Amino acid sequence: PNHIQIKILEVLQKQQVTRLGDNKSDPINIRIICSITENLSIRQDLYYLLSVVEIKVPSLKDRGNDVLVMANFFLQKYASLYGKERVCFDEDSRNILLNYDWPGNVRELENKIRKALVMCDGKIITPKDLEICLDKNLISISLTDAIERFKVKYINDSLERNAGNRTKTAQEL
Repeated sequence: PNHIQIKILEVLQKQQVTRLGDNKSDPINIRIICSITENLSIRQDLYYLLSVVEIKVPSLKDRGNDVLVMANFFLQKYASLYGKERVCFDEDSRNILLNYDWPGNVRELENKIRKALVMCDGKIITPKDLEICLDKNLISISLTDAIERFKVKYINDSLERNAGNRTKTAQEL
C-alpha cells in the first residue's frame, strides 16, 4: 500500500527508525535485497532508491544447457541422499528438460528431479519418471527448424553477453 511505501522511503532516506511506543529515533544501517518476477506498482522515488544495483537473470527456459547442468546437480545431490548410485537421464528426458518452459523456474526443476528419483525403477530417469507434459509440436519439429531455433538463440545469447554490441558479437561468432 502507498502509506507503507512512504514509511519505507522515509526510513531509507533518514536511516533512522522509531520503535513502537518510543519517542526517540535509533540509527540503522540496512541493505535491501529483493527479487521480483513481475512488475510492481511502487512509487517512482522508492523504486529509484531501491534499484541501485539491478541484476536481470533470465528465466530457466532461456538459459539453454544450464537446465541440464542444474538437473544433473540435483540428480547427484538427491541420488546420494536417497542412496541411489549412478543414476542418469536418458536422451528423451534430456530433450524434455531442455524443451520444457519451467514456469516454476529452478524450484520446479529441483522438485521434478527429486520426484523422478523416487519414482524411477532403475538407474535411468525416463520421461515417464519426470511427469512433464510437453506440446507434441515441440518434440517433433524438423531438423531444419531445430537448427534455425538454435542459431537464433545462440546469436541472441551472444548479443546479450556483449551488451548488444553487434561488432563484438560478430567477432565472437
